[in-house]
Formats: sequence, structure tokens, C-alpha cells
Amino acid sequence: MMDRALLHITSFIVLRAIVSHHNKILNAIICDAESCYATGGNKAEEW
Repeated sequence: MMDRALLHITSFIVLRAIVSHHNKILNAIICDAESCYATGGNKAEEW
């Protein structure tokens, strides 16, 4: 049981590391879409 939980936590941490690394690469591409999304979301929240 403990080994299984440890495995899940470890794989989660590794996955997060991979995702964050890819996000740095993809941010340059998705940056415009994300800022549009963020602006739209903020405007929607304000209204």
C-alpha cells in the first residue's frame, strides 16, 4: 500500500516536471492564445 502511494506521488512529481518543461517551450507558441483567454476571462469576471 505504501509503495503504491509512493509510486503515484513520484510519477505525479515527474509528470509535473515534464509538463512544466514543455510549458516553457509551448508558452512561446500559445502565449497569444493564453493572453486572449486571460483577458476574456478577466473581462467576463468583471462584468
